[in-house]
Formats: sequence, structure tokens, C-alpha cells
Amino acid sequence: TATNELKETVSIDSLIKNPEAYVGKEIVVKGSVFHTCTETGKRMFVYGTNSDSTIKVVASDSVKTFDKSLEGNDVLIKGVVEEQRVDPAFIAKMEMEAKENEAKNVDKEEKVAGNGHIHEGETTMKQATALKARLKESGKDYLSFYSLTAYKVEKCCTEGKTEEECGGCAGRN
Repeated sequence: TATNELKETVSIDSLIKNPEAYVGKEIVVKGSVFHTCTETGKRMFVYGTNSDSTIKVVASDSVKTFDKSLEGNDVLIKGVVEEQRVDPAFIAKMEMEAKENEAKNVDKEEKVAGNGHIHEGETTMKQATALKARLKESGKDYLSFYSLTAYKVEKCCTEGKTEEECGGCAGRN
């Protein structure tokens, strides 16, 4: 459960470089919003100093959804780092769902910066095959994927202040 007390402030770059150090911890990060999912609004992707390295941010019960207007803006995010482990059983389930979806023809893709972004529940055999290959290459029993479950998101103003703190001056220099 999130508290109002600031637990730890972390840069997005540090989080991306060493996510396992923050799993289960409540942190605050500042990042630039690269993409918000238009279908559900429950996911967005943010980056720090390098737009090639992003982290997925997932809406919690207290945030509900992310507004599309956040794209291109800096935000402060308070949340908990989560780890999803993908093992052979998870991949087998994906393959089964992909076969079922193929029969129903329900897979959908949303283009994100030229790359296919598959929404939750819309698995494909191609993804399962790629995950299987990555798992084999890793030499481990599972792959880890990290995200940040957001309890609070605020659009930033200049110099790390929120709009509330600086009277709504977001976007002004």
C-alpha cells in the first residue's frame, strides 16, 4: 500500500540500469512520457535521459488511467517497482492463447514509434517464439520484466516543481 511519505527518489536511468534493486520498493521518479496506451489508458512509457530506454508505468486503483495529454511532458511518478517473471509455463500459456486468438482473429497492434506494441491479452505466437529464444539465450529459468505501478502522477513544471507548486506554469521557461 502506498503511503504519503516519500520513500526513495530514483532517476529513471538508475531504475532501468538496476531494476532488481528496487523491486517491491516505493520510489519517486521523474521522467518524460513517451507513450500512453490509447485503448485502456492504463499503461504509459517514460524515459530519463535516453529515449531509447523506457520503463512501463501501470495505473493503480488510485490513478485509474493516464491521460493522453501527458505524452511529451515530464512527470513525477510515485509508485512501487514490480517484477514479472516469464518462465516456460508462461510462454506455453501464451502459445495456447495465441492459437485461440488466431482462430478468433482477435489480435490487434498499436504502432508505437515504428514498433508493434501488443496490449495485455492480445498475445501472438511471434512474441511467444521470441520469448522462448530469449529465455534459452539467457541460460536462466525465467526472464524478468520490470514496471512501475503508479500511485500518483503529476505533470512537472520547471526545475522539478509540479504545476501545483509553481502555479500551473508547466511548459513555460
